[in-house]
Amino acid sequence: MSALEAVRAHPDRTLMFCWPSFDEPWPAGALQEYRNLGGKTVVFIGEGSGGCTGDDLFHELLECWWEEVEDYRIPQWEGIHDFLSVLKPKEQ
Repeated sequence: MSALEAVRAHPDRTLMFCWPSFDEPWPAGALQEYRNLGGKTVVFIGEGSGGCTGDDLFHELLECWWEEVEDYRIPQWEGIHDFLSVLKPKEQ
């Protein structure tokens, strides 16, 4: 099933992105749909804006709509700057 199909089938569950595809639109689309359906928790594993995960819109949406509530250091390959973040919706 696609990311959008999964979000639509399970909007009540945590949405996890583990190294979402670089410079492709599907992560941002899934994140937008999850928010529209009232999603409550996002887990993101990857690099931040300007890194090699997600695209610019994905990172803008994370910044605009979501607030980091937990972060974890994870093992990293040399030269890779990934992390794990747990995010909740920002209060409007």
